Amino acid sequence: MAPDDLQAFTLFHPYAAERLDDAERERRRFVHYTSADVAMSIIKNRSVWMRNAMTMNDFSEIQHGFKCLAYAWGQDEGGKQIKGLLDEVQPGLAQVLENQFDGWLPNFQARTYVTCISEHRDEENEHGRLSMWRAYGGTSGVALVINSGPFMSNNDKSAAYSSPVAYLSPESFAAQMRQIAETMAASRPLLARLGATALQGHVFSMLTTAMVCTKHPGFGEELEWRVVYNPDLSRSAAIVEAVETVRGVPQIVQKLPLVNDPDNGLEGAALPDLLEKVIIGPTDHQTSLRHAFVALLQEAGVPNAHERITISGIPLRHS
Repeated sequence: MAPDDLQAFTLFHPYAAERLDDAERERRRFVHYTSADVAMSIIKNRSVWMRNAMTMNDFSEIQHGFKCLAYAWGQDEGGKQIKGLLDEVQPGLAQVLENQFDGWLPNFQARTYVTCISEHRDEENEHGRLSMWRAYGGTSGVALVINSGPFMSNNDKSAAYSSPVAYLSPESFAAQMRQIAETMAASRPLLARLGATALQGHVFSMLTTAMVCTKHPGFGEELEWRVVYNPDLSRSAAIVEAVETVRGVPQIVQKLPLVNDPDNGLEGAALPDLLEKVIIGPTDHQTSLRHAFVALLQEAGVPNAHERITISGIPLRHS
């Protein structure tokens, strides 16, 4: 990023910037908890399906973020202060931004596609996280532990972006927006250098990301990050749209290929580079699943496949 763009990212996305710095400094790994069937599909087909947010497990995926945003922007002092600062750069800019956001809102609700991963803590490396085994994967869960490289890369060629999820109530969301407003007020020279058009783009990105990547505080233990894609906002040459059936429901999905394709923003995404290990979750079929996933990894060209499979020892019974 250019210096002003980097400073603007830190200004308008302080939570994400801090978490990205932490993840990069600590070489943090991520993990995708899912069913054995889905994990097999990911490995065999070398792709991850990004599903529409309206079909995700948390039925309020986008609605909660919008509720927080509407309160902070429309009723709290932070939103009012930001609008005033926008109008200092160009009179009427706040209203132009609001019109832009309102025009896109139905699309965001209908055409936002995500895939979800969690931070993988060192103490979970052998057995996984009990709450995630309970929530995802059913009676035969599998966790794919992955390297952080593709999520830390700084490019816009893929048109998808990764972001940590913030677990906020409307009040705590508004408090964060007040902090951003204060930083903006102290950064008036930067706002002036950016100019009206770039500033509008940065604040639009801030609002949309905050809406899509905010969840209810009750989900906080998931430590979730999201890969987000909206083909109408920015289309990728690498991501393929298709109609597939998920749990008996036909729906549009976006297929993110697990290949190295630098021209389209995919680096370190091929399975031998991306996948660190597989944890077989609590199930009556752990031995069978281990043999199957060793074969799948070998077929995918992942070296030392036997050494990359761990069986969780958590004694969880599925009723």
